[in-house]
Order: sequence, then structure tokens, then C-alpha cells
Amino acid sequence: MEQANNSPMKDSCEDLRLYAVPHAAALWCGVPPEKVDEVLAAAQPLGEQTARAKATLTHPAYPCLEARISAMHNAIDEDELAATREDGRPTRGSGVADSRRHVRGTALREWARQFRREERPSFLFTEADHEESDAVRLKVHQALKAERDRLRQDLADSRKELEEHQKMISSLEADAEHRREGGESELVRLRRVLGALCLGVAASNPKWRAGEQPNISQMTSAAQKAVADIDGSLPHGYGKSTMMSALKEAIALVERDR
Repeated sequence: MEQANNSPMKDSCEDLRLYAVPHAAALWCGVPPEKVDEVLAAAQPLGEQTARAKATLTHPAYPCLEARISAMHNAIDEDELAATREDGRPTRGSGVADSRRHVRGTALREWARQFRREERPSFLFTEADHEESDAVRLKVHQALKAERDRLRQDLADSRKELEEHQKMISSLEADAEHRREGGESELVRLRRVLGALCLGVAASNPKWRAGEQPNISQMTSAAQKAVADIDGSLPHGYGKSTMMSALKEAIALVERDR
């Protein structure tokens, strides 16, 4: 078998050669080309339960063999690594039985660019390839870092905006509570004034009393006449029962305070 070509030319034999997945994995693990067939013959399948287990080989001297076979099969399954049958005709990975899967050197090299230099299959990479791949990885890393930083800033901005909204909501709730409590106090104050006025009027003139109590019915009639239109109609909220109820509550409040 030919030695790996270390020339920087892109049309090297290694680039164009078709490799069975276990063969490519063995070369990737550093098995000398002339020893690949021997090592694979001594390797054992991972199991017998499934086609994938049968096609995944293990070897005690090359523990990376299993991992790299599995990585290539997974990449083929995900259409990240182009696969063919032994005749070299391209096909979707899921359409090729695990035991018949082959990859071109060019396809394997392009897929392996994503890995760190020391993890790439050295039999496919020249120094120029490494430098090119490192530059691509650096550019991708920088782009991902920039995107990560942007997302972090967006998250920080969103958190700050959320905190500001929460403070605003808390402020509005506190203001509403204050207004509600203040409104209740003002209502009580006005009721006390109204109750005291009714009691004062009743005490000053017998005409506004019914026995010893204020004549609420007469006071209500007088109040209604004061707010009625020319035709005698009353504004909303000035009905007799409503006004009598309000006067009774006001008088009762003052009497409780005595």
C-alpha cells in the first residue's frame, strides 16, 4: 500500500482514494499503511446485536479505533460526512449499510477540519492544510465568541430592562395602594363631616328632628330639592335610598366616635 503523500498538492492520492470506514479509522489512529489490513483482521466487533455494533471494531493496541469508527458513522448518519459504497458512487449515508460504508479522502479531510490539529487524521493533512484549517477554526471561534458576547449583552440588557419594569410595577402598585388607603381615609373624613353636620342641624332646629334623632327622610328631601333640575329630575347617584343610606352611615360613624 502506498505511503501517505505529504505534498501540499490537493490532488494527492490520499485525497482521491476511497477508504472503508474501518480502514480510514485505522490510518487516523496512526496505524502504518502496510499494517492496516493486519490490524483490522485482528480487531473484534463491538458486538453482534446490531449492524452498527458488528461494523464497529475494537483493538487493544489502538483504543481510538472504536471511537473514530463510531464518529464517522455518526457523521454519515447526520449527512455531515459524505459516504459511498465500495464502488464509489455517492449516496446518502442512511442508504448505505454500515459494513459497506466508504469515504473519500477529500470528504474525510473537509469533515475533520473542525477538530484540533492533533486530532485530525494526519495522513490527509499537510502543514498547509493544518494552517488553513486552523485559520478557519479561529475565524469560526471568533464569530462564535462574538455571537456569545452579543447574546450575553442582550441577556444583561434584558435583565436590566426587566428589573426596571419590575421596579416600575412595584412603584405603581405602591402608589395604587397609597391612593386606595388615602381614598378610604378621605371618605371616612367626609362621612364624619356629613354626620356631624346632620347632628348639628337636628340639634339647632326641631324641624330637622324625629324625636331625639335627626330626621333623615326630611334632610334627604331637602338635599334632593337642592340638586334637582328645573323639571325635578335628579342627577345619577342622588336617589332617595342612596342618600338616606349615606346619611345613616355618616351619623352612625360620628356616634361611634363619641
